[in-house]
Amino acid sequence: ECPHGYEHDCTLRAIANLVDFAPADCYELLEVSAEGKILTTKVHPEYNKLLKQYPFQQVTTQTGNQVNIILVRSQVNDYQYKLYQKYKDDILFLGISSMNDYPLHQEGEQFDYLGMFPGFLHMMREPEKHFPPHVKTLLMSQSDFSLPHVPPRDYSVPKKYDFTYSASDCDVAIDGRGWCGWSKNWSFVKEALVVMCGEYDLRGVLVATKDKAGKKAYTIPPSCKGKMIQTTYLAKQSDYFDYLKQSRFAFLPQIHDASPRVSTQALAHDVPILM
Repeated sequence: ECPHGYEHDCTLRAIANLVDFAPADCYELLEVSAEGKILTTKVHPEYNKLLKQYPFQQVTTQTGNQVNIILVRSQVNDYQYKLYQKYKDDILFLGISSMNDYPLHQEGEQFDYLGMFPGFLHMMREPEKHFPPHVKTLLMSQSDFSLPHVPPRDYSVPKKYDFTYSASDCDVAIDGRGWCGWSKNWSFVKEALVVMCGEYDLRGVLVATKDKAGKKAYTIPPSCKGKMIQTTYLAKQSDYFDYLKQSRFAFLPQIHDASPRVSTQALAHDVPILM
């Protein structure tokens, strides 16, 4: 990147994605073979426009350069499906487990996600029972990416809590009886807390079980009073990690949460998980 109109005082950008910026001129360093063939590839001109659609997620190299692959992380609507059909021969679309039971078929869905893409990054124990033969599979889901860098655990530091549980706060007003409660299996959590608090006298942290104002919270069994810390949504992940590091285990009772990042985040912190 050089000042506009100059060929000195140039700098090497960490990420090569081009953006419109009048004060500067950008140049690409192309990889060329000994025969003079350009080896450097570019993403499709519509690539970044497609990323504005929620299901479509970019793929980059470790240095941040985009590659001509898009991961589809959730179900698509009619418009997004038409985009996929339009560009699937120019961009490699792959599925990735991220949203609830996707890609398994749900009642009322019109698209077959199991056979839609040539490959799928999944978290199934027996993918051959679900995907057709033409779909190549890899045991890797969205929670396997962007893991935190964590120093080795200091085993001399005592644990303050028995467990942490990470919820979603969008259903606090109806006590978890909506989509968020369903995806985080809150109804089962309340049953489990009766045993965890009453029979085993466990102490824990229930993250994001209060509304953002901190005034209303998910109800918990009477036996858990004084034993549970209930927090609002923690915007800073480091705040969640502080609770996680001080816990003996992470409680993950989800059934319909396809790729909970808290699972790999807990393991990265050397914290066992109870699923």
